[in-house]
Amino acid sequence: MRFPRSAAVALALVVAACGVSNRDVIATYKPKMDELRVKLVAAAHNLPTLGTLQTAAVAPADPLPVYDGHNLPAANTAFLPVERIHEGSEPGYDLIVSSHLGYTLAWTGPNNPMAESALDATGTDLSTQFDAALATTYVVLYRTVSYQKPVAADETTFDGGTLDLEAGLYRIDTGATIATCRIQATSAEKVSYSHKEGDDPRAALESFADSTLRDDALAKLSACFKETAKAEFKLD
Repeated sequence: MRFPRSAAVALALVVAACGVSNRDVIATYKPKMDELRVKLVAAAHNLPTLGTLQTAAVAPADPLPVYDGHNLPAANTAFLPVERIHEGSEPGYDLIVSSHLGYTLAWTGPNNPMAESALDATGTDLSTQFDAALATTYVVLYRTVSYQKPVAADETTFDGGTLDLEAGLYRIDTGATIATCRIQATSAEKVSYSHKEGDDPRAALESFADSTLRDDALAKLSACFKETAKAEFKLD
């Protein structure tokens, strides 16, 4: 699975301490995370048939939804592909938006990405991240209607990519729908890119072009929820 920063790398923040291991912390929080996962699945059931969702303001949000990837402690909203809450599923397109909720769902899922050495390490920060995840007020659950990745014709030209995405903003504790958005994103017409010696330049070009597709999708999603829910989402 892909994450904004791998769940294993996030463990670098864990402060070493004697006593309880990360494996023990995960086991302690797993029942609460399982309950939270059930709520997320219930919220996802509010999504209509794939391809039929329309942009709409549904209910007022109090407090207002907030997200800043550079200041996660201030965020009260997480972004997750719908497939991420279903064990063993992979998203059609992953926007890769960091959140404590995303990390902790992975750590308590059937395919925990942590290395054995990380699981056996002792620390204090892991419980802080679980507490932050459980305190998350809102979740944006999104799914891919269609995705066409950029395809390089040669080292300098490519066919642009497109993404049709549906998303719902939900209050986690009640499952209430706050707003829905459907956006169509496109990659930039031209990109500047670099690659390491020996790497495939076409693959590098496609990767850079796809990153512009993600940027466009995040910008449009943020603007849509600003309009429909007065949300303040800083997505980059």
